Amino acid sequence: MTAASIARHLIALAGGSFILFGIAYLAQPEAVLALTGSFQLDSNALTDSRATYGGIQLGLGMYLLLLLRRKDGIASALLLLSVAFTTAGASRIAGYLIDGDVSIMHLAVGLQEMGIAAFAIALMRRLPE
Repeated sequence: MTAASIARHLIALAGGSFILFGIAYLAQPEAVLALTGSFQLDSNALTDSRATYGGIQLGLGMYLLLLLRRKDGIASALLLLSVAFTTAGASRIAGYLIDGDVSIMHLAVGLQEMGIAAFAIALMRRLPE
């Protein structure tokens, strides 16, 4: 498999995952947030969760899938993935340092985020110019 082919699979997987999580956050934000701890949100916080977690993830997922249709979209999608997952992983690490409490789930997700970012960067370097 070529780097471009592997990248297309990664982008499709990430795009689909963002869309699924976005739909889940739109439909049941309390249930999804409860996976990381106990939450009770009022209607304003639920709306904000739907917009922030649901809407932004839906938008990212759709954008990634749309980039797959463009001839020059693979590099742009990989750049988006590398920036998004690097900042998510770095923000998670900042949370560990600030809050001092690290669950196994957050540790696993943080490692996954940093791994996806590193993989996207490695693929970008292997794409033809």
